[in-house]
Order: sequence, then structure tokens, then C-alpha cells
Amino acid sequence: MSYLIVFDVLLFTIFIVTVCSCSFEGSEISQEKVIGFRSKLKNTRVIEVNDISGITNFCVSAVWTKDATNYEENFMNKVLVERHGTDWDYSPTHYFPSYGYLNFFAYTPATSVGLKSFQLIGSAFENLTIEYEVTTDHHMQEDFLVAAALEQKTNPVNLDFNHMLSQIAFEAQSNPNQGNPRIKNVILHNLYREGTLQGITNISIPETKWNWNNQQRKEDYSIYLPNPVSVSDAYKDLVDPNVGNLMLLPQEVSIGNNELYTQAEVDADPSLTQEKVGQPKDLDQNFYVAVHYDYEKSGNQINEVVYFPLYKDLGADGQVGGTGADEDTPFVLELGKSYTFLFTIEPDMTRSIDFNSRSSRVVVNDTEVKFIFVL
Repeated sequence: MSYLIVFDVLLFTIFIVTVCSCSFEGSEISQEKVIGFRSKLKNTRVIEVNDISGITNFCVSAVWTKDATNYEENFMNKVLVERHGTDWDYSPTHYFPSYGYLNFFAYTPATSVGLKSFQLIGSAFENLTIEYEVTTDHHMQEDFLVAAALEQKTNPVNLDFNHMLSQIAFEAQSNPNQGNPRIKNVILHNLYREGTLQGITNISIPETKWNWNNQQRKEDYSIYLPNPVSVSDAYKDLVDPNVGNLMLLPQEVSIGNNELYTQAEVDADPSLTQEKVGQPKDLDQNFYVAVHYDYEKSGNQINEVVYFPLYKDLGADGQVGGTGADEDTPFVLELGKSYTFLFTIEPDMTRSIDFNSRSSRVVVNDTEVKFIFVL
């Protein structure tokens, strides 16, 4: 189910008599219908990174459809709109044309660090292509949102913003609570960082649907942990509230085979270092969740790293990698969806257990998924 969080603000409620700096004939542009905006945030997540009150600006473009064959692509071209108090302000003022209609496309934040290009395409400039890159810098990540408002002829122009990235929250506990366990790092290996976001518009409905393709350039993403986090017998949030949850490009991941280097293989091959023991052999190619942690045992500090491949859904036995139809189907980070990775440290677990059988997936609702990992 989707919910709408409403931030109902109408800008420019009084007419401004200054002339708009545009090249259109006066008879084509009504000087009585100032373009103003209302904005909503479509709640596609249980955990919101930005609610609408956190949006302070957006960029908006508009295409004027004059008739079935004539269009004005740059009626508004990436105009900066900013919130001041309860008003959305922009300059110069734009007015609705006296005939035809406008299609609006917007994104936020207006100063996006990930946006590489923004282009209206199609015979009627009804489709949108955005080139985007998700940074690995924790302090520069952003919740990127887009909106479309179609066939607009009068105020207000309602912009319903949608989350375009996936996000992951992280929590950890210890069971039993012994050995003073600490999470030192969580790394997601081999995820694409660049992709193309397409907004495909069906004017007959009218509706714009969003999808990602052309993902490329794999990177490793980690959570922001300047210091190890001690965990106990209750789940503890690993995310720094000043940084926020990890934002990722929606994509299908490549499944790792979880074939690990053994001590015997490292001893027999001089080119392999000791740190390779326990690492997947395809770690430089496929997706893994790597959890780095330590705990005390018999007066010694034990360091561990556990690697998990992820699959789309549970098998018939209720476990990832089971016998169901989705046993070998890759995990997909979906557009706008929120994920929570829950880690449970069991320091005395036997390390020979197949890690594929020690993770499971719980679908909370249409917008939230939880993965449970036993370390």
C-alpha cells in the first residue's frame, strides 16, 4: 500500500506584473495564470531518509504540447525552485500558455552530486533520461527523488516525488551475549555505481513509469563505522544518524558461488596471502555481504570475517540457497525499496557450517525487506 505525505504549499498566490523573459508571443502566454507548485512524497519506504519537510529545493523542466504535432521542449529548462518558509520560489516567473498543456519533470536535490545528465527525449519530449552515479563517500550520499506532472493546464502543479534509489539499514545483536562482540565493518562487494534512469510516459493514461538500466562500474560499498560498535542481546542500529542509511543503485546482483580459500590452498600457493583463508575465490567479481567483527575468547581477541551471497527469495525449505524455484535467482535491489540487514553474532558457531544456510529473507510489506544473517 502506498501512502502520501502531503506538504501542501502553493507559491505565488498573488500576480506578478513583471514580464516573463521568454520568446513566446503574448497571445500564446496568459499573463493571468502564474505557474505554482504543490509537492507530495510518495511513501515507498517504511524508513524515510527524506520526508517532504527535508526537501528544500528541486529542479523542474516543462514541455509545452501545443497540439498533436507541435511542441516547445524548453518551456521551462531545469529551473531552480527553492522553499522559503511555506513558499516555493523561482525566478523569472513563468505563466501557463493560453492553449495546449504542459508536462513537468522534476528532481531533487537540485544540487545533486550524482546527477550526470538530464535529457528530455521522444517525439513529443515525453520521456526522460537521467544518467546517475551513486558515490561511495558516506557524507556525500543523497536520497535522489523524481516527479512528473502531466497534461497540466492550471494551478496547482502537483509534483509527487518518488524515491529512485535503494537504501539499506543495518542492525546487529549477539546471541548469547558473551565475548564482548563488536562489528568493525560491513562491506557490500561488487555493486554497480552508475546507471541510466528512464521515465517512460504513456500520455493516454497519463502516467510516467521509472526504471533503471545500463548499470556499470562495480564498486565496494561500506557502512560508516569510524569506530567498532559493541553489540549485546538486543538489535542495535549500526547506522550513524548524521550520515544515514546506505544508498545504492537499483540492480540485479551477480551471485557468488561461496567457494572459499582453505588453509591448505594458501599454504600450497606462494602467491596467496594468509588473509585469503576463508575468502570467496570470486570476491573480486561477484556480490557478497562481508561482515567484519571481533570478540574475546579465552583471553584472546578473535577477528572474523563472514561472507554471504544473496538470492532473490527463500527456497522451499525456508532458507536462502534452498530447493525452491528461486534457489539460484540473483538478489535484486529494487527501485525505491528499503532493506534491513540484521546480523546475529554467535561466537562459538562451528565455522564449517555452510553460510548459505545461515541467512534468510523476510518480506515485511511491498516496500520493506529484511535479511537475517547468523554469523
